[in-house]
Amino acid sequence: MILPEIVRGSIVTGPQWPEAVEVIYIEKNERYILFQGTTVNSRRFINQTLSPEEFQKLKLVSGEEYFTEEPWKVFLYKQAKT
Repeated sequence: MILPEIVRGSIVTGPQWPEAVEVIYIEKNERYILFQGTTVNSRRFINQTLSPEEFQKLKLVSGEEYFTEEPWKVFLYKQAKT
């Protein structure tokens, strides 16, 4: 079974939670995955043991590439749109 490449700092969604979760810690084992994170909006702590099947259902919203653009370009874009 191929598991999605989810690492610390990734933002994921899944049927287990009502909103997106930012990953704090993941420990993968043959039988389970220890998953810890915080919900993005309400900042609730998540500490769950997931089966590989449950982990497979997670969808990666964003990862380390979340802030790839240079800050000054983002500022200029935002300024031009207002």
